[in-house]
Amino acid sequence: MLELDENKNVIYKLTEEERGLIKEHKLFYSDLFHFGNNILDNGFKETIQDYELTIYSMIYRILELLDTLKIMTENSLINSGFLVLRPLIEVTAQLRYIIMDKDKDKVKERATILQMLDIKRTAVDETAFYNSMNNQECYKDYVHIIRDEKKYLEWYSYCERKKITIKQLFDLIGWQELYQNLYSPLCIETHEINHLETNIELKNVINDKRFEFKPFRGFENHVLLLNSVITIMIYSFHDVVYTYGNKDLKCEWELWEKKAIKYIKENHSIHNNIAKKINPLIKWFGKVDF
Repeated sequence: MLELDENKNVIYKLTEEERGLIKEHKLFYSDLFHFGNNILDNGFKETIQDYELTIYSMIYRILELLDTLKIMTENSLINSGFLVLRPLIEVTAQLRYIIMDKDKDKVKERATILQMLDIKRTAVDETAFYNSMNNQECYKDYVHIIRDEKKYLEWYSYCERKKITIKQLFDLIGWQELYQNLYSPLCIETHEINHLETNIELKNVINDKRFEFKPFRGFENHVLLLNSVITIMIYSFHDVVYTYGNKDLKCEWELWEKKAIKYIKENHSIHNNIAKKINPLIKWFGKVDF
């Protein structure tokens, strides 16, 4: 509900019902932590292979971003939460690119190339770096890929032996709909029309010479954020659980995924009913079907 603060600014204050819903939202995050931590604890052998360190680290990074989003949800910092979605999508897309191939040699190559390029960023001398890589069993078979190929901005271009844009990466992993309906709008919001940061509506500036600040913390945005997080994680953790999870975890995930998809479908109508004057971002978001 809308109230005036001590400075007579319009603010949105959560009702008791909405606070209760936030507690329910946190349960989804707890479930995701359960699946992610189970994979980290049990999905890899005790002596992890070198290339798997990349995969392990990416899953850990995803859990860090989810923890950030959970804290933002607890404190109703929803505007900033939308900006965290973008790196969450990027890391989940790159993780899928690594693990989606049934050819284990491809998985190993992609993870190792990313790992080597990360190490290369810290190298003072390029020649010494390549000499060091050539002397290490886990890297020597891939040195020629990053040394002899053209220089690319993105690591996955080395894997494909040609320039690959982020959009083309989403095409490769089959996430075209997620790119169009979620990632691309978030890029627009970050780089072009940043309603999340400014939250200002220009009104009769010539005549009235004033700005009108809009209330932007309607609870519908909590639902929009959670739906977006769940959508991303269904895409991502489906791969992770079925690649690294045991039989029991896969059964748990199957049930959770059905529950999550049902939640998204039931709440998507809320997205379409958010007034644009409250949340201009919604006009960019499309529907992601399962």
